[in-house]
Amino acid sequence: MSSDAVVVGVAGAIMGQYGVMLAAMQPGNFTVDYFPLSEELLDKAHSLEPANPVWPADLDQIRELHDMARQRK
Repeated sequence: MSSDAVVVGVAGAIMGQYGVMLAAMQPGNFTVDYFPLSEELLDKAHSLEPANPVWPADLDQIRELHDMARQRK
């Protein structure tokens, strides 16, 4: 895994956002659960750059999206 906080954090944010959208459009078609991986990447970005408020904010947003998607099932 990269040690560049921006690379790791952006990958986690994109994976989380697109994962929610793709899972809603094609339920049951994914062999990898995007949410834990997205969460891991954003946590890693936060550990690499703890003073950056973007990483915890992105993680909160992904968690909210994930919770909303689960409630619709």
